[in-house]
Amino acid sequence: QVGDSQHEQQRTMREHIHSCFDRIGCFLMPHPGKKVATNPEFKGQLADIEVEFMQHMKDLVPLLLTPQNLVMKEINGDKITGKDLVKYFKTYTKIYQGDELPEPKAIFDATAETNHLVALCKAKEIHIQKMEAVCGGDEQYMKEEALIDQHKLTKSQAIEHFRSARKMGGTEVSNRFEERLQAEIDALLPGVIKLNKAKEALFRERAVTKNLVAVAKAKEMYIKEMEAV
Repeated sequence: QVGDSQHEQQRTMREHIHSCFDRIGCFLMPHPGKKVATNPEFKGQLADIEVEFMQHMKDLVPLLLTPQNLVMKEINGDKITGKDLVKYFKTYTKIYQGDELPEPKAIFDATAETNHLVALCKAKEIHIQKMEAVCGGDEQYMKEEALIDQHKLTKSQAIEHFRSARKMGGTEVSNRFEERLQAEIDALLPGVIKLNKAKEALFRERAVTKNLVAVAKAKEMYIKEMEAV
């Protein structure tokens, strides 16, 4: 629920969370203890964690990790790959490295950043795969104008994929990452053009060789026919 009496950070998180997840559930845990929350030297020692917290943890872990309960993780309706999940782990590890627990907004902002980063990487990968399919190293040489047109087409498709991905954080964050996506895709074009030019030289060399072979065969055929006469 969202109400005017709630802190702005809490309202923001509640407003966006339902648009990002199909199902939301919770398992309330007791406080882990003062040593965990306040001692900057705490490194995960079990002896410093409250017994009640440990008992509830024994109930929580099977709910999450028992084979029959284990499902492929999804965030924003998208199935998360191992590579994506590592990005989230790194984000949250960084947040909780401080001496104090982070504010809700800090957690929300970090999740939004990572969420947009994952969407950016997937969109960029789509562009790379589509370009590879038409002008990769094993493909034929393309005229530069056609190559640039193909780049623009796959770029627009990648951007559309990024825009359609469910994200959290609002338009300001989305606009910033979309600009970054466009810049990163455009940065790939010079390398693609360079590779294509290298294929152009090879293409011309093969064309010359093919023509020479054709001329040689025609000459040989001519000589044989003249000898027959």
